[in-house]
Amino acid sequence: MTEIITKNTEYSISFNFKSDPTTPKDLTGHNILIQIRPYADSDKVLASWTDASPQITFIPISGSVTLSLSPVDTAALDFKAGVMDILAYNSIDGDRSDPIPVTVNYGVSRPA
Repeated sequence: MTEIITKNTEYSISFNFKSDPTTPKDLTGHNILIQIRPYADSDKVLASWTDASPQITFIPISGSVTLSLSPVDTAALDFKAGVMDILAYNSIDGDRSDPIPVTVNYGVSRPA
């Protein structure tokens, strides 16, 4: 599934890490990193957020992470496509989501 981010509008995506299919993973002591790159093994980072970013809501005990971008944030995205993932990590452990294709567009309908 491709995530569509429309410029100048709000965008949100949530991730829920699990220890098994029904149990939330406690991520206490973990850091969060969400990046968008042109392709998975690219060295170029198009956008990046950490658990210290105001756009990230991180609830460690429930393994819940939400990236929320404002219209100002999405307007600043200066690329059209990429791949995103989320990494929860500490010095001894790490979990990563599957890569998620991302498309950034302007939308179609505009008032006159």
